[in-house]
Amino acid sequence: LMPKALFVPAAIKAQADPSVLAAEFNADLPAVLRRLASLPSGLSLAPMGLAIADATGALTYLKAIPGFRPSRHTAGCPLWPLYAALTQPMRAIKAEVVLPGPAGGRFMCYAIAVPKTSADFDASPVFETTMLVVSDPAPGPQPPVPVGISCRVCPRRECAARREPSVIDGRP
Repeated sequence: LMPKALFVPAAIKAQADPSVLAAEFNADLPAVLRRLASLPSGLSLAPMGLAIADATGALTYLKAIPGFRPSRHTAGCPLWPLYAALTQPMRAIKAEVVLPGPAGGRFMCYAIAVPKTSADFDASPVFETTMLVVSDPAPGPQPPVPVGISCRVCPRRECAARREPSVIDGRP
Protein backbone atom coordinates (compact mmCIF):
# COMPACT_ATOMS: atom_id res chain seq x y z
CA LEU A 1 0.00 0.00 0.00
CA MET A 2 2.87 2.41 0.84
CA PRO A 3 6.01 1.09 -0.87
CA LYS A 4 9.25 2.59 0.40
CA ALA A 5 10.28 3.87 -3.05
CA LEU A 6 7.14 6.01 -3.25
CA PHE A 7 6.57 6.71 0.44
CA VAL A 8 10.00 8.14 1.34
CA PRO A 9 9.93 11.00 -1.19
CA ALA A 10 6.27 11.69 -0.38
CA ALA A 11 7.05 11.79 3.37
CA ILE A 12 9.92 14.21 2.83
CA LYS A 13 7.79 16.44 0.59
CA ALA A 14 4.90 16.39 3.10
CA GLN A 15 7.31 16.97 6.01
CA ALA A 16 5.97 13.71 7.50
CA ASP A 17 2.41 15.08 7.86
CA PRO A 18 0.31 11.94 8.48
CA SER A 19 -2.93 13.48 7.16
CA VAL A 20 -1.35 14.48 3.86
CA LEU A 21 0.23 11.04 3.45
CA ALA A 22 -3.00 9.20 4.36
CA ALA A 23 -4.84 11.12 1.64
CA GLU A 24 -2.07 10.65 -0.92
CA PHE A 25 -1.84 6.88 -0.37
CA ASN A 26 -5.53 6.32 0.44
CA ALA A 27 -4.44 4.66 3.68
CA ASP A 28 -5.80 4.76 7.20
CA LEU A 29 -4.01 6.92 9.76
CA PRO A 30 -2.74 4.08 12.00
CA ALA A 31 -1.07 2.47 8.97
CA VAL A 32 0.55 5.79 8.01
CA LEU A 33 1.76 6.35 11.58
CA ARG A 34 3.34 2.88 11.62
CA ARG A 35 4.89 3.42 8.17
CA LEU A 36 6.41 6.76 9.18
CA ALA A 37 7.93 5.20 12.31
CA SER A 38 9.50 2.47 10.19
CA LEU A 39 11.39 4.85 7.90
CA PRO A 40 15.16 4.46 7.99
CA SER A 41 17.28 7.01 9.83
CA GLY A 42 19.42 9.34 7.80
CA LEU A 43 16.56 10.94 5.90
CA SER A 44 15.89 14.65 6.22
CA LEU A 45 13.18 13.88 8.79
CA ALA A 46 13.25 14.07 12.58
CA PRO A 47 13.53 10.81 14.53
CA MET A 48 10.13 9.17 14.99
CA GLY A 49 8.99 6.77 17.68
CA LEU A 50 5.80 4.77 17.91
CA ALA A 51 3.60 3.51 20.71
CA ILE A 52 0.62 1.21 20.30
CA ALA A 53 -1.65 0.35 23.22
CA ASP A 54 -4.69 -1.81 23.73
CA ALA A 55 -7.91 -0.52 25.28
CA THR A 56 -6.51 -1.01 28.81
CA GLY A 57 -3.68 1.39 28.02
CA ALA A 58 -1.04 -1.35 28.12
CA LEU A 59 1.70 -0.84 25.54
CA THR A 60 1.65 -3.66 23.02
CA TYR A 61 4.35 -2.15 20.80
CA LEU A 62 7.02 0.46 21.43
CA LYS A 63 9.67 2.00 19.22
CA ALA A 64 11.63 4.33 21.50
CA ILE A 65 13.68 7.30 20.33
CA PRO A 66 16.03 9.53 22.35
CA GLY A 67 14.01 11.23 25.08
CA PHE A 68 10.94 9.04 24.54
CA ARG A 69 11.36 5.77 26.41
CA PRO A 70 8.18 4.94 28.29
CA SER A 71 8.25 1.84 30.45
CA ARG A 72 6.33 -1.18 29.27
CA HIS A 73 6.17 -2.43 32.86
CA THR A 74 4.56 0.49 34.71
CA ALA A 75 1.52 2.63 34.04
CA GLY A 76 2.27 5.45 31.63
CA CYS A 77 1.42 9.11 31.99
CA PRO A 78 -2.30 9.47 31.23
CA LEU A 79 -1.70 12.88 29.65
CA TRP A 80 -0.02 11.47 26.53
CA PRO A 81 -2.20 11.77 23.38
CA LEU A 82 -1.97 7.98 23.08
CA TYR A 83 -4.41 7.69 26.00
CA ALA A 84 -6.51 10.74 25.11
CA ALA A 85 -7.27 9.03 21.80
CA LEU A 86 -8.91 6.14 23.65
CA THR A 87 -11.45 8.57 25.10
CA GLN A 88 -12.30 9.89 21.63
CA PRO A 89 -12.23 6.91 19.24
CA MET A 90 -11.81 7.70 15.54
CA ARG A 91 -10.73 11.30 16.27
CA ALA A 92 -7.22 12.16 15.13
CA ILE A 93 -5.32 14.02 17.84
CA LYS A 94 -2.26 16.18 17.28
CA ALA A 95 -0.52 17.65 20.30
CA GLU A 96 2.89 18.99 21.19
CA VAL A 97 4.12 17.61 24.51
CA VAL A 98 7.04 18.39 26.79
CA LEU A 99 8.70 16.21 29.41
CA PRO A 100 9.72 17.69 32.78
CA GLY A 101 13.12 19.02 33.73
CA PRO A 102 15.75 21.18 32.08
CA ALA A 103 16.50 18.45 29.54
CA GLY A 104 12.81 17.67 29.01
CA GLY A 105 12.24 16.62 25.44
CA ARG A 106 9.65 18.20 23.18
CA PHE A 107 7.68 16.04 20.80
CA MET A 108 4.84 16.37 18.33
CA CYS A 109 2.43 13.49 18.79
CA TYR A 110 -0.15 12.17 16.37
CA ALA A 111 -2.59 9.67 17.87
CA ILE A 112 -5.78 7.88 16.95
CA ALA A 113 -7.79 4.99 18.39
CA VAL A 114 -9.62 2.75 15.96
CA PRO A 115 -11.52 -0.53 16.25
CA LYS A 116 -9.23 -3.52 16.11
CA THR A 117 -12.15 -5.85 15.43
CA SER A 118 -14.76 -5.86 12.68
CA ALA A 119 -18.17 -4.36 13.32
CA ASP A 120 -20.46 -6.88 15.01
CA PHE A 121 -24.02 -6.32 16.23
CA ASP A 122 -23.48 -8.81 19.03
CA ALA A 123 -20.19 -7.49 20.42
CA SER A 124 -18.66 -4.19 21.41
CA PRO A 125 -15.67 -3.08 19.36
CA VAL A 126 -12.18 -3.62 20.71
CA PHE A 127 -10.06 -0.50 20.27
CA GLU A 128 -6.35 -0.05 19.73
CA THR A 129 -4.58 3.30 19.92
CA THR A 130 -1.53 4.30 17.90
CA MET A 131 0.73 7.30 18.49
CA LEU A 132 3.59 8.59 16.36
CA VAL A 133 6.13 10.65 18.33
CA VAL A 134 8.27 13.12 16.38
CA SER A 135 11.36 14.67 18.03
CA ASP A 136 12.01 18.38 18.45
CA PRO A 137 9.09 20.00 16.61
CA ALA A 138 9.04 23.69 15.80
CA PRO A 139 7.08 25.42 18.57
CA GLY A 140 3.40 25.52 17.71
CA PRO A 141 0.76 28.15 18.43
CA GLN A 142 -0.52 26.30 21.50
CA PRO A 143 1.59 25.72 24.62
CA PRO A 144 2.84 22.14 24.84
CA VAL A 145 1.05 19.66 27.08
CA PRO A 146 3.21 18.86 30.13
CA VAL A 147 3.58 15.07 30.32
CA GLY A 148 5.74 12.58 32.17
CA ILE A 149 6.92 9.04 31.63
CA SER A 150 4.94 7.67 34.58
CA CYS A 151 3.69 9.06 37.89
CA ARG A 152 6.36 7.17 39.85
CA VAL A 153 9.20 9.10 38.21
CA CYS A 154 7.49 12.41 37.42
CA PRO A 155 8.44 15.52 39.42
CA ARG A 156 5.25 17.43 38.52
CA ARG A 157 3.65 17.71 41.97
CA GLU A 158 0.50 19.62 40.95
CA CYS A 159 -0.62 17.22 38.21
CA ALA A 160 -4.37 16.55 38.27
CA ALA A 161 -3.79 13.18 36.58
CA ARG A 162 -1.35 11.87 39.23
CA ARG A 163 -2.38 8.41 40.40
CA GLU A 164 0.47 7.58 42.75
CA PRO A 165 3.21 9.44 44.63
CA SER A 166 6.48 10.19 42.91
CA VAL A 167 9.61 8.45 44.20
CA ILE A 168 11.75 11.38 43.09
CA ASP A 169 11.25 13.57 46.15
CA GLY A 170 8.86 11.57 48.30
CA ARG A 171 5.97 14.04 47.96
CA PRO A 172 2.79 13.54 45.89
